[in-house]
Amino acid sequence: MTHRSTLQWVALAACAALSACSDNTAPAVVIAPLVSTPEHIVATLYCTANTRSGTIACDDTPALPGGIAADIILGGQHTYITLAGTAVFDNPTTPTSWTATITVKNQTVWPMGTVDAASATPGNPGVKVFFIQQPSNGVTIANADGTGTFTSAAQPFYLYSQGNGLSSAFLASGATSNSRAWTFNANGQTTFTFSVAISTTMPDEVGVLRVTSTASASGGYLTHVWGTSASDIFATGSDGDVQHYNGSSWSPQATPVLSTLSSVWGSSPSNVIAVGYSGVVLTYNGTSWTQSTTVNNPTSASPVDFYAMFGLSATDVYAGGQDTLLYRFNGATWNPVNTGLPNGRFISSVWALNASDVYIGGGGGSTGQGYLRHFNGSSWSTVNTGTANTANNVVNSIWGSSSSDIWAAGKGLIMHFDGTNWTSMSPTTAYLDPTNVNFYSVDGTGPNDVWFASFDGTRLHWDGTRLVAIANADVVATDGVLALNRQRAIFVGYGAGFTRTVLDYTR
Repeated sequence: MTHRSTLQWVALAACAALSACSDNTAPAVVIAPLVSTPEHIVATLYCTANTRSGTIACDDTPALPGGIAADIILGGQHTYITLAGTAVFDNPTTPTSWTATITVKNQTVWPMGTVDAASATPGNPGVKVFFIQQPSNGVTIANADGTGTFTSAAQPFYLYSQGNGLSSAFLASGATSNSRAWTFNANGQTTFTFSVAISTTMPDEVGVLRVTSTASASGGYLTHVWGTSASDIFATGSDGDVQHYNGSSWSPQATPVLSTLSSVWGSSPSNVIAVGYSGVVLTYNGTSWTQSTTVNNPTSASPVDFYAMFGLSATDVYAGGQDTLLYRFNGATWNPVNTGLPNGRFISSVWALNASDVYIGGGGGSTGQGYLRHFNGSSWSTVNTGTANTANNVVNSIWGSSSSDIWAAGKGLIMHFDGTNWTSMSPTTAYLDPTNVNFYSVDGTGPNDVWFASFDGTRLHWDGTRLVAIANADVVATDGVLALNRQRAIFVGYGAGFTRTVLDYTR
């Protein structure tokens, strides 16, 4: 995790606008698109039609209380898809045919009908609404666009696209399709049921599909996020800000300081530590935040601006910042640790597997050179990763699941250590230029679940095989990420108008 001074934040905002703030020529691993099976399910719903009332009511389960007039919703209240339209029947007394005009809205973060998020090249099968359960009571579909094999052979479907025609099946994130008329041969029936499923291709069908954004009304930014569970998450930020998530909503928590809080970590829900600028150290006992101490540089007696923190236990916590010293908390006091860094360097990332396997990373100095250093229990040494030690490649964040699975991310780089060698994993595609990406945070739950955040809005996921760029459906600069599982991660940062923003990415 990396944290910056106020002046650095202003510079980063300018970089975000210009998209030209770093340079990287390291070998790259191309993000490969996921080629799906011919028919891929996005969501299904069960529907009941009533020709007398002119309604179709749909839900995820057959047990549906009441009806929803002229509104068809897929995935439980607009989760992935919304089918909406108006219902018209020809003869309410003795109906012979019945028509509903339906549109499809894509509410995932990915475009549909394509395997390429950049050029939106239409893929197969486009966007189809399959009837996986035929209408009941002898009702038949009169005007399907075709039939195909989805859950069984010869199932009718309607084809949708973003435009007025059907030649392009591409449906962008947040876009609503052209309208289609669904006509049924009612055969004298006034009610019938059926089930439909959305079939389409997307660039990443096994990754994130949804994003929920929460922004505060006041200005500022969030710097870091940590939690004990999906219902107990803390995010720190500017002006002494701490936000807490209880599993359903975010709310501010009062703190006694106005300094930027750059990092948060805890050993339990009732023992949480936040560090920040001006040597601030806050503690949370499960009820309230108090300032426990102010840490000063032992050589200058001036407060240290903390940028990063990581803990192994309540009595073994590491924090680094603007000076060349790492600080270690023993449960009572913060003590400086000489890491052998030359003067003028800062520590922007800390991670440890145990007390004999500690990493720090950062940059600084006259050339702005980045570095990565390791402690083996007795001495510190510079890690030779190749890329990570070149000028401007500041190591902003470190995370690992074991001594043979460690990630280091930073300015124009993502590096992976397999226990023997460090390898550049910096991704590149037509829509992701690594020279303009500064990764600020990396976090994971295991070797097949690692998430990356950057200030320009680029967010990546490692699934054990490949780095997948999460669809950039927003312009939020993300400074921190908390991995909850392979299907969910919390990103924090700032959005439009410099407002504190939380992005909840879920499958």
